[in-house]
Formats: sequence, structure tokens, C-alpha cells
Amino acid sequence: MADLTPAPDPGTQRLSMARRSAGGQLVPSGERKKKGKTTLSYRLEGSYPDGKWLQCRYGVHGEVTLSRRMDDSVSHCEFTYRKGRKAGQSEIDIDCR
Repeated sequence: MADLTPAPDPGTQRLSMARRSAGGQLVPSGERKKKGKTTLSYRLEGSYPDGKWLQCRYGVHGEVTLSRRMDDSVSHCEFTYRKGRKAGQSEIDIDCR
């Protein structure tokens, strides 16, 4: 089992910005819609005693979760969503600075 690698279902993706210690989700600070794309902006303000984390959940019920710690200097993230090639699929670009 040690050689298994998580392989998400490409048709169902969920992304969230979360404070790891609180387990809650951040509320977007802005939203733009243009040419079939929706961009959500998040400000990462305040204290993050356990660091800043990006969490991607895959599957209908979030069966696979991948997390990555971001640099402490990151203060803003944008998620840009657009329809994918298959029904129910989304393509997502993430830009954190």
C-alpha cells in the first residue's frame, strides 16, 4: 500500500482556503465574473499560528484531501474557475502572492 498515490476524480474538485487550527473556511473578499470565468479573491490577514495552508478536496464527498503549506509572506490568493471539458468539471487556476 505504501506505493499508492492519490488519484482524484477529475470531474469533482473542491478547493478551500482554511485556517487549519480553526478548521473554518475564509470568506471571499471579492468576486469578478468575466467571459465565462469567475475569480474569487481572499485576503489572508490576521494571525496564523499553525501557518497558512491551501487545501484541495477531491471526490463527491471529499474522499481525497491534499494540503500544502504556503509561505508565511502570502497575503492574497485568487481562484479563477471556468467550466471544464466534461459535465460538472471545473478548471481552476490558483494565484497566491
